[in-house]
Amino acid sequence: MVGDDQRPLILLKGGTLIEMQLGLRARATADVDTLYRGDFDFILDTLDAVLKQPWGPITFQRTSPETITNARRRVQPLRFDVKLLIGSRTWRRVTVEVSPDEGRAGASHTLVEAPPLAHFGLPDPDRLVGLAVDYQVAQKLHACTDPHQPPEYINDRARDIVDLHLLRDAFYSAESSAASLAGACRDVFETRYREAEELGGEPRSWPPRIRAYPSWGADFSRACEAAGIVLDLRQTVSVLNSWIDEIDGH
Repeated sequence: MVGDDQRPLILLKGGTLIEMQLGLRARATADVDTLYRGDFDFILDTLDAVLKQPWGPITFQRTSPETITNARRRVQPLRFDVKLLIGSRTWRRVTVEVSPDEGRAGASHTLVEAPPLAHFGLPDPDRLVGLAVDYQVAQKLHACTDPHQPPEYINDRARDIVDLHLLRDAFYSAESSAASLAGACRDVFETRYREAEELGGEPRSWPPRIRAYPSWGADFSRACEAAGIVLDLRQTVSVLNSWIDEIDGH
């Protein structure tokens, strides 16, 4: 579905997008994260219109949405389940999270080949539309540098360290320019800085510094195992902090 500007309204992001982009089960995520470019007041109307579109023998239903209240955002994301039904029976159930657009994140997108579904007796989907890689990195850098002040604030974003490692290796070679990435990072951090000020939160400016928290060990190991890679947490964080310095130099 597209908006008045003829650009996609819903962009895939997060672990599912990374899995599709890299052609592997990057961290075997069970959820689907998305960004909605339109007026968030109409998000459910848009989704229901999409879910009503025919797709072979499959029909779709969604559950009532819940607001993700712990997200420190001006417009908080929504979470709900989408059920895939064959006849009256539920074949699959997927948790979907929808976040509002921010800054210029929705102004561009990336196209990803969709997985073939003919072996399920279903029509193959068109290509998937995802959040631009620069903004994937920017959002994950902001998320993994969230405050960690237990018990009030708990930063549990160890999986983002693995995702950032995968994105860096796949899309940013030593010869590539980081200028567009730097612009995306500054855009996300500045947008969320202003939001934090408005909401009475703790503003965080660019560039950030990633810390390897002791509580990350188990989650980090599971994310590495799911991606089929072996990494050392502290060494990976050090490499990513050096990458942040390189990005900031542009």
